[in-house]
Amino acid sequence: MTRVDAKDMVGTWHLVSCVHRLADGTVSYPFGKEAVGRLVYTADGFMIVTVMEPGRKHNFSPGLFDGTDAERAKAAAGFIAYSGHFEVLENRVVHFVDISLFPNWTGSRQVRSVELDGKRMTLSTRSFVVEGVEQTAHLTWERV
Repeated sequence: MTRVDAKDMVGTWHLVSCVHRLADGTVSYPFGKEAVGRLVYTADGFMIVTVMEPGRKHNFSPGLFDGTDAERAKAAAGFIAYSGHFEVLENRVVHFVDISLFPNWTGSRQVRSVELDGKRMTLSTRSFVVEGVEQTAHLTWERV
């Protein structure tokens, strides 16, 4: 495997796919098969990522802060966003999260393995558990 350098990752990327692989081999799409997202790595060492379900135009209240608790919960369930600085260590990138939609990620380190293949990059998580099910996430990005 070719060693990844931070300069290889700098730029803007759009999401090609977001797949979760369960321990038993089952594949799921937590943001749908047509998930959309952006990932930006800057030359001065910062990153920001957003991923969401497509077509989130539900019947929400029109004002920015007018949504009901149920509307806000539904909106958050189909979206992920965080930012911070990053470091590349061989074939891994560490995101040092300082802003996040998920409060428990603020101050955390999110480690991803990195595979670069031309204009495409796949970031994969370590194993984690959701609702008692072990899985890994694999996000494929294409350079804009």
